[in-house]
Amino acid sequence: MNIEQFIRDNYAAACRKQNKLKDGDQAMVAIVHDDTNLGADAVSKWMSGYGLQRGISKDVRKRIVGAYVNFVRAQRPLDSRIGNDELLEKYGRLYRMFAGVKDRNWTSATSKLLWCMYPKRGVIYDAFVWRALVVLQIVDPALATGQKLGSRPEGKGAAAHEEAIAHYKRYQVMVRKIEARYRDLSFPLFFVFQGCGLMPPDCAQAES
Repeated sequence: MNIEQFIRDNYAAACRKQNKLKDGDQAMVAIVHDDTNLGADAVSKWMSGYGLQRGISKDVRKRIVGAYVNFVRAQRPLDSRIGNDELLEKYGRLYRMFAGVKDRNWTSATSKLLWCMYPKRGVIYDAFVWRALVVLQIVDPALATGQKLGSRPEGKGAAAHEEAIAHYKRYQVMVRKIEARYRDLSFPLFFVFQGCGLMPPDCAQAES
């Protein structure tokens, strides 16, 4: 069995599992977009569900969540038509804010929390998708001409954080490029799109 046949055979089941996870994400999006329900407890619970608070103290968790809640409120109204340049600028600001609280890599957390603010525009950083893209940029001529993703920056300090932000921008550009090319033929790239928070156009129909 080749990889395409494997995906075709398991596509509907994968959609069902992904849609179950999506319920919690959509609840978080609703909370972020409703100031009356936006609070530290809800944000902290969602972050814990994704392991985004792993390895940090209770005090740091509280400060990170508080910083995010304040950041969200400062960006209102959350315009779903936000341009990509502005979106990336906000990513950089949010990442630096988190890094200022705790000197560590915040790539995944920043992308997920920004996606909650702009679910129609944000691109989630996923390690499995990153690995897939590293391979695709070698075998796909259209992707080979762009900037290489390279390794994920894991260091500490201002220089490492700026490289991590630049790394995410390259990742986001590549995901967008694939999305644009395969928007009507996204079936084989289901896992790439779903891992990034993007819904392939035929996923909703897969369960019917």
